[in-house]
Amino acid sequence: MIGSLRRSSLAGLVWGLLLLDGSASAQSATERPPPLEVGLEERVDVRLVLVDLVVLDRDGRTVPDLDVADFTVVVSGRELPIHSLDRDCPVGAARDPLPGKRSKPSPPASAARPRRLVLVFDYFHMIRGNDTTGAARTFDYVSEMLDKWPSGGEEHMVVSLGDALRVEAPFTADLGEVRRTVERMRHDRDLYGGNYGRLTERRFFDRIAMLFDLLERWEGRKTIVLFSGPFMDDGFHRDPEFKSLSALATATRTAVYPVDTGGLRTSLGPGAPPFGGPPMLRRLANETGGRMTSETNEIGLAYAKAQRDLGCTYTIGFHDPRPEADRERRLTIHVNERRGLRLVYPQFYVVRSPEEKRKSLFRTAAMTPEPFESEAVTTDLVLLAPRSSSSWRARLAVEVRLDPRTWVEPGETWELKGLLRKPNGTVLHSFREELTLPQPDPVTGSRAAVTLVHELNVRPGRYTVSAVLCDPRAETPLAATRPVIVAEVPPGATRLRGPIPSHGAAGIERRE
Repeated sequence: MIGSLRRSSLAGLVWGLLLLDGSASAQSATERPPPLEVGLEERVDVRLVLVDLVVLDRDGRTVPDLDVADFTVVVSGRELPIHSLDRDCPVGAARDPLPGKRSKPSPPASAARPRRLVLVFDYFHMIRGNDTTGAARTFDYVSEMLDKWPSGGEEHMVVSLGDALRVEAPFTADLGEVRRTVERMRHDRDLYGGNYGRLTERRFFDRIAMLFDLLERWEGRKTIVLFSGPFMDDGFHRDPEFKSLSALATATRTAVYPVDTGGLRTSLGPGAPPFGGPPMLRRLANETGGRMTSETNEIGLAYAKAQRDLGCTYTIGFHDPRPEADRERRLTIHVNERRGLRLVYPQFYVVRSPEEKRKSLFRTAAMTPEPFESEAVTTDLVLLAPRSSSSWRARLAVEVRLDPRTWVEPGETWELKGLLRKPNGTVLHSFREELTLPQPDPVTGSRAAVTLVHELNVRPGRYTVSAVLCDPRAETPLAATRPVIVAEVPPGATRLRGPIPSHGAAGIERRE
């Protein structure tokens, strides 16, 4: 997490020297004239970087007794002084969870600082070809996991990662709600039926970055438990993507704990992942401050590790004296004079500029608009007339009605994106527009709404329509989304054949 502290001061305060008569010389200091502004300004930028880490001993036990003097922070080869150290370790020195054993439960999290865990189901890699049995089995294992490992007080979010990034359940402390969500997903045909064929793994990395963007909205440390599997060899090492994800992990205070849902495998068959789990997942864990779980049929072990680690974390704060916006920087942390300790933390950090963050969040909101919903934007799909016997002419309508107090420069344009999706997130139609928003009425103070209509063809079925509006001055976009059902085209409905209306009843058709 990176905070900005900005201080402005006047350099060159000039006090007027007045010739005072005898009566004026009796004025008190509080009656002196105000200082004169001479137009000089000094501006100082200070960036506070927060890095979460876990410290383990040789036996995998958490280490709860370190202080500021025990750590050294190095950024791009330069040692920096540590500004603060926060130690949150109610669990104390606890052993790493083992398969088949229920370790001592962590003390319940406090309401002020809940442990936040995000259960992410990666459909790209849980499903192998047309075989969905492995994915269904994963949900069964997760249901068992939720009965065995939670200690109480955690907040869980459930996310599906596929054609879209879908928040299936927002953060909740109700474990029953989490179980019901997992059971629903186990039988969700829309999720199983997504378009998961691919030539590269780029979509996976894009969606993980969007998930980081989304999770930054919640303060404190978050842990993603990623249920995934082997990656295809697409010929790319993905060094830039891993570097970017590592830096985002620091900025959003999010670690990834992947698990190979294939469980116990042998490495003898061609294409089988090597011992240690799929290399891409292992690297994702190492570079985001998480830990990998593989070679076990108890896939809930990743969740148990995340739980245990969240029970004993350190947060180091240091000032970046030379912040470079949007450039990832290498981060190294050492423990002084204590041998045999292992530190788990992200490998890079980044200071994101407001422009880059605004652009990234706009992209994220277009993928998963629900967390960004605002009353300022509404959207709907309006059916006009049958286009053929199997499709409708329709209009995707968007209305923008900003609060009159929202600042808009005269003639300024705001970017709007509209989308039509299948329930599983597959994008069927999208458009971008630049909107010029009106100024408030000088008499009434109200601001007129802006309506945009985009025409398209749509077949009968279930869909989701959404619209996202980018405020050029705010980081967070404004969004609207709603499910729609398009009915079947009535038999014999009038439709257009070129310029001549025709009627399909009784198999009669006019042509020109």
